[in-house]
Amino acid sequence: MLDRVTDESAVGRRGTEPFYAASLSKVVVAVDVLDRRRSEGLTVTGADLVLFRRALGPSDDSAMNAIWSRFVARARPAG
Repeated sequence: MLDRVTDESAVGRRGTEPFYAASLSKVVVAVDVLDRRRSEGLTVTGADLVLFRRALGPSDDSAMNAIWSRFVARARPAG
């Protein structure tokens, strides 16, 4: 978990172990991106929509990672 104030990672006893994101988090990201598309005019391409279909349909983690990199990681507030 990232502390957005100090920009430090908060890591517990097993915090360095990789784990798969739950499918629910994929839905939350999709809703957020598509809402930003509607409310802020965020550009979502046809290729992005294909990634969403892959991420939400067969639960393709690689597709969700690409979406995360494109839309969520860049949206992190500065400072």
